[in-house]
Amino acid sequence: MDPITYFSENHEIAWLIAGAVFFIFEVAVTTGVGFLFIGLGAITVGGLMTFGVIEPDSVVEEFSYFFGLTAVWAIILWRPMKKILSEGGDFDNVVGDRAVMGDDGLVKGKTGTARWSGTNMQARLAESAPDKVKAGEELWIHKVDGSILIVSPESVSKE
Repeated sequence: MDPITYFSENHEIAWLIAGAVFFIFEVAVTTGVGFLFIGLGAITVGGLMTFGVIEPDSVVEEFSYFFGLTAVWAIILWRPMKKILSEGGDFDNVVGDRAVMGDDGLVKGKTGTARWSGTNMQARLAESAPDKVKAGEELWIHKVDGSILIVSPESVSKE
């Protein structure tokens, strides 16, 4: 049986896989955009279909549940997630560590990508930093603002 036929006959599996893909996309590619809520919506639809709460009668009905449940998850989790991100969570331990500027470099006032501990993270230049940093340049992490690293070529001591 080819994958298209399998997933057209097993909608609940397709929803569960889609939810997992959205989770991975949230973690690996675009943190803080909302794919977490979309993933939770898809997994909830897949779970409800698996337990027979939602019947796979209509794709329109499935998508209606999906959009509704995504909104419910966003309403439930928006404030707690925003609070966690604004407090910096466990990211404060990276202050004083080194990061390497991503392929595009970084210009003051804009957000770019820096690699820290094998992870690509969003980064901005600190106020004391020069106006521009080249790709591949080693930077020091001065602060964490939500999930964004505030970096500069100048070293900072760990506290």
